[in-house]
Amino acid sequence: MTDLAQQIKALVEKATEGPWNVDGPPNNQIIWSSPEERVCFMAHSDGKDEERDIATAALIVLLRNNVDQILTALSEAERMREALERAIGFVEAVADSDPDEQIADNGMTVLGKLQFDAPVLIFKMRAAIGGE
Repeated sequence: MTDLAQQIKALVEKATEGPWNVDGPPNNQIIWSSPEERVCFMAHSDGKDEERDIATAALIVLLRNNVDQILTALSEAERMREALERAIGFVEAVADSDPDEQIADNGMTVLGKLQFDAPVLIFKMRAAIGGE
């Protein structure tokens, strides 16, 4: 789990449960976690930028209400990064090899082994990134 994901998870565990919603006019936006429980009153721009005032509260609510999807996306991105690192390591190992070097008693070469193993390797890489 990334540091960011850990920080988010730790805050969510201590924060007021969702879902949250927001209502009120731009100069009196209130974020609620239930009909009787306010999370916060939003600061506002005294009418100088009502669009920003509304968007700020809406963003907070959107992020809170979608935190599970955000954590899943961060986890998936980390998993993809790890799969890519493994693929890069494999390609580097192949690039550093002599393709005609015999690696088995049966005469198989590095290139032959790569060709033989390619379907399984492709399957595993696709599985690692969630593909078919």
